[in-house]
Amino acid sequence: MEPMEVWKVELAAGLAHRDVRGTLHLGTDALEFSGKDATQPMRIGYTSIARVKRLRVSSVLLIHWREGAATRHTAFYLTKPPPLDPTGAEVTSARAARSPFTRKTKRGQQRRNSYYLASTGTELKPTLVAWVAEVRLRTRDAGT
Repeated sequence: MEPMEVWKVELAAGLAHRDVRGTLHLGTDALEFSGKDATQPMRIGYTSIARVKRLRVSSVLLIHWREGAATRHTAFYLTKPPPLDPTGAEVTSARAARSPFTRKTKRGQQRRNSYYLASTGTELKPTLVAWVAEVRLRTRDAGT
């Protein structure tokens, strides 16, 4: 499988709002990520992977893995992740600021994010399915 450009998001308190752009590739004994902004490379050994899945109707590869006694969850987005925080809203007038229809809410942001992920997920599904199958195969082979 060819390396692919992804955005890595650590699903932990305080870290989920940060995404790191980089390249994901399958190493001989680990899933390897190298960030584009000179961040330290990340290696997830196949023997430490507990679960690999594709989030349905999205372009997200989710890895559940163990680091020592802790369980970690890392998401790899095949497209730029949508904003998770609705606070970046721009309101153009005082009247619009008072209107309930222009206010950015958490629920509205989640709805927009779901639409965005669904629209990108359908075109990237074959690539993501192939990656999930390959990582599962290597994880199973590493465990025997």
